[in-house]
Amino acid sequence: MAGFFVAVNPHAEIPATVVSDNFAKNLSGKSGQGLTDAIRKEFKPVKTVGVIGLTFDIQDHFTGDEVKIADGNMPEGYVSGEIVPHEWWTYFDLDGGDEISRDLNNFIPLIADHKSRKGDLLPGVVETPSFSTPLWSVGRGRIYGKETDVYSPPDKMRGRIARTFFYVAVMYPIDIFTPRGYNMMDTEYPYFSVYGKELLVRWDKENPVTPEEMAWEEYVSGVQGGGNPFVRYAGLSDYIWGDKSGEVYSPGDEPVPLHSTYRASEEKVYLISPHIPADAAWKIDGVSVQSTVHGTAELGAGNHHLEYVSESTGETGRLMIRIER
Repeated sequence: MAGFFVAVNPHAEIPATVVSDNFAKNLSGKSGQGLTDAIRKEFKPVKTVGVIGLTFDIQDHFTGDEVKIADGNMPEGYVSGEIVPHEWWTYFDLDGGDEISRDLNNFIPLIADHKSRKGDLLPGVVETPSFSTPLWSVGRGRIYGKETDVYSPPDKMRGRIARTFFYVAVMYPIDIFTPRGYNMMDTEYPYFSVYGKELLVRWDKENPVTPEEMAWEEYVSGVQGGGNPFVRYAGLSDYIWGDKSGEVYSPGDEPVPLHSTYRASEEKVYLISPHIPADAAWKIDGVSVQSTVHGTAELGAGNHHLEYVSESTGETGRLMIRIER
């Protein structure tokens, strides 16, 4: 059977999330810095523990390999890496510690050599490589017309990189950056330089959230008490950095693509995904349905098996969702 199967990662223990069920209420009607302040209040992690106790199978897109992490132990040669380098910040709350490097929303597994080469470089377009593989490269690129050291990340990482930068910029605003950090970030709303905003908004739009990224977000939201809203809520970033910048946020404007776990408070399940043809015909628990929108109360708590077939492409697939009480 063609297509794909989406379910809770059988190698990952995903705890129940504790992200507030009042998300829509607390963000709806806000705009600008008021919206980012509300996001920070709603999604600030309760705790950040890094890879301690982490059990998850996660893809290393820098090598193309799957990395199996069990109880915080990574395969030989792997180390804990970051998407947004903590070295860009020159000050941290001594009570909270260096939370950025412990925040799993910012975590990626890297082999030691790749972590060293990536270092605290800016993401961008490498024009003159000093190191390259078929998946990524390090070298010289241009920012504001000047040559500087950058790295070009794997294509499959660019969407997650953008949405992680969005999350970190909102969650960890701070007064002091290193010069390299200032090339990408800003201390004032909307928290990015011109270069950073243009690059990340483009990567976000060109690379929609994948089932893999959504599964990771769900795991992290359970472990830390706060996930990445720019992954879970499609279109949210547009109200801060994109086409709707400055407009009042309304959660009902954009349907949320299919993901593995729903809360009853989300109210609706949309049978849509960037990875499934738009003309797909659906069955829910073996029963054909005409509508692409279904209430979580209508479906009921528990696991639900979805099937689809596209008349235009012949593609078929199955996936499973879970609705929590």
